[in-house]
Amino acid sequence: MSTDSCHSTQVPGSGTNRGNRLLESLLPGYVAVDGRKIEDLKTFAKGLAAQLKFRTSLDTWEGDWASFFEKEIDPDQRTDPHFALFLAFLQNYLLAQTDLNGLTKKHLDFFYRDVLRLKEKAAEADQAYLIIQLAKHVAEHLLPKNSEFKAGKDDIGKEILFKNEGDQVINKTEVASLKSIFRDQNGRFYKSPVANSADGNGAEILHPDGRWNPFGRPKTFFPSSDRQSAILGFAVASPALGLAEGFRRITLTLRLKAQAGLLEKLKSLHLNSTFRFLLSGEKEWIEATIGFPTDEEDIEDQVLDFLNKANTWQDIAGLEPQAGPVFDNPELGTH
Repeated sequence: MSTDSCHSTQVPGSGTNRGNRLLESLLPGYVAVDGRKIEDLKTFAKGLAAQLKFRTSLDTWEGDWASFFEKEIDPDQRTDPHFALFLAFLQNYLLAQTDLNGLTKKHLDFFYRDVLRLKEKAAEADQAYLIIQLAKHVAEHLLPKNSEFKAGKDDIGKEILFKNEGDQVINKTEVASLKSIFRDQNGRFYKSPVANSADGNGAEILHPDGRWNPFGRPKTFFPSSDRQSAILGFAVASPALGLAEGFRRITLTLRLKAQAGLLEKLKSLHLNSTFRFLLSGEKEWIEATIGFPTDEEDIEDQVLDFLNKANTWQDIAGLEPQAGPVFDNPELGTH
């Protein structure tokens, strides 16, 4: 594998991983006890000073203290001495504020470690996911176990190396698309043709973590669902279905496990309008006409109708792949 095939690529969206499932609202620092900044504290001091009356040296009341805090630092870093002391006090207050905001984490640590006696898990080595792209002229390449990958240097200048855990064969296979389907409690299915998107249909992911809904769960369900309803089906393949031209009748029988009330439930459903049958043609899908005979008389009537409408033997036997006689009964060999 040539060095030209190595690329540093950042995945545009990390999907949903275990780390992203942690709710931000459960983090100790989500709501600070005192989240005010320097400007907020200055505004608070001005508001408080406006409520305090100022008494002059002549023992008279004159205005309030707000004018003492309506100061700014000059471009040459000069200001009034009392305002400089006030700013120094605010800087020192930030230290106490940091300690105050750490009470939530300290309380949680005390509860989990000292009260519940929970033990922390042992440290684990870092893990990383790499995207390895082969050179154009290489179809596949064996990457041996413990191959080293450089990841820069740590805080003390030591080189960081990652190793793969086993032999891996790198080839040209790529994930073309991600799709998902979701079933609600009422048995309705919803599809997401582009699972790794905001709405399941390819909309841009706006979440800062790049997360998306891997299971395609709608925000609202039927009838006003934000996800498309899915149509499910299954395929049946058999040599007997390799049919040529002509009118053909296909009977597909499904055997279900006996359950109480299942037969009555099936009879109550509009099965003719529930299912669609599509046959794979040479160029496109061919939709079959659905018909379910109810009794033997109906079957006999349909057989007689089919025979009466036939004008030639080809209408009954169909066209053979080559010209020649058609032997309806191989044992007799006559037509």
